[in-house]
Amino acid sequence: HARQNGIQFVATATEDNLHAIYQTIGGNPYAIKLVVDLLDLWPLADLLHELKRGSDGSPQDLYIHIYRQTWRSLSENAKLLLQAMPLVADMGGSTTQLQAITQLQDEFWTAVSELRRRSLIEVRGAIDEKRYGIHRLTQTFLSTEITGWGSDG
Repeated sequence: HARQNGIQFVATATEDNLHAIYQTIGGNPYAIKLVVDLLDLWPLADLLHELKRGSDGSPQDLYIHIYRQTWRSLSENAKLLLQAMPLVADMGGSTTQLQAITQLQDEFWTAVSELRRRSLIEVRGAIDEKRYGIHRLTQTFLSTEITGWGSDG
């Protein structure tokens, strides 16, 4: 994943570095992708310290911490687009739908690219019609931590 996204210093990490990542987040492939994407911005020791801080060690809590750090790293346009994603069907939203919801025009593609680099948006469909969706865990984070749509309040 690091090589595919051009994050070379992660792709050439030492065994000790990789072991420290695994010890902190375990072996879940999606969590690894999200953390690798964060390592494009964060020094390894700082990120691992932040993920451990206040975590109870449960997978759910770990994902919340990973998503919070990812959320903080996003531009305002990327946040706006990500918040719109739960509004589209599970099959994803079209460019037209998402641009109408977010009112992003010229900035839309920059936001899509940013979310794609952070493994937060999934591109679906065929070559002539793309749809954009999100992972179930991302949707849960957005609805409970960001929009509050999934909270009891």
